[in-house]
Amino acid sequence: MNNENYEPRSISLSGCKEIGRGQCATVMQIAEDRVVKMYFESVPKEEILKEYDQTCEAYRLGINSEQCFGMVTGDNRLGIELEFIKGESLQDAILKNPKNVSEYGKLMAEELELINSKSPNPKLFPPISEFYLDCTKKCCQDGWLTSEEAQKIEKFIQAVPECNTMVHGDYHILNLMYLNNQIRLIDMADCTTGNPIYDLMITNLYMHYAASEHPEDFGMLFKISPEQGLSVWDAFVRCYFNTEDEARISKINDILNVYSMLKHILAPYSYDNMDKSMFKRFVEMGRAGLMPKIEEYTGVIPAKITELGKGL
Repeated sequence: MNNENYEPRSISLSGCKEIGRGQCATVMQIAEDRVVKMYFESVPKEEILKEYDQTCEAYRLGINSEQCFGMVTGDNRLGIELEFIKGESLQDAILKNPKNVSEYGKLMAEELELINSKSPNPKLFPPISEFYLDCTKKCCQDGWLTSEEAQKIEKFIQAVPECNTMVHGDYHILNLMYLNNQIRLIDMADCTTGNPIYDLMITNLYMHYAASEHPEDFGMLFKISPEQGLSVWDAFVRCYFNTEDEARISKINDILNVYSMLKHILAPYSYDNMDKSMFKRFVEMGRAGLMPKIEEYTGVIPAKITELGKGL
């Protein structure tokens, strides 16, 4: 950990432009090439330090992410000073140049391949399988899952081959910046380690499953059309898995659709800041998509993720 940089320097936010706002922080531009992510007072300090360490580690590993310059404090809030990426979200790039959707999908795949090739310091990045196992336990305890369902889900998770691979955790077009024909990452708060299937299932959930099965949900999340989302996904899959085999692509999509339902069925604990009124709908959606196929798809993830869908 970068303890020497934990001592924050004091800054003034007077006159600084707010360029972003999320659930836990606002982003303020303090110089032409610098921004600060200022966390709300409700965010625990340990969570802020965790994101700081993870952002530094990702940059050190050569991930195309924001460079981190240290901790800051201002207006009684703690923050992180970051490189200002002068680009646009990948979503906005798609809206501006929709004819380039296939190229954008390839760039997404190439960047995720880079992320999934890195082995970060395990002390800084907790295993993502432990997160999903904990969510399963809590959902069972609180009555969202039966004991039988929870046991099957635990086996489903435990059958995924373990590896010390970086997992972004929320890889989609709103968390990717586009600049000079390159993808740059923002928001490293959900980074973990584990099998790349956990990144692939989240990207699939947004760009493929939602776009094809629930276009109204897709429309609430993104400004691009479901058809554009599916075009991005198709190019992404072909590039990431280096295949033009339509039967295999169909099988990959089937597998990822099932695995993406893990996020839905554990919604009360797997989603941050979700409106509680949505829990029942998402749990039932996940149950319908996962449980009928869970035994068939338990253990189908190969040791090398790029072999997914071969011979099945």
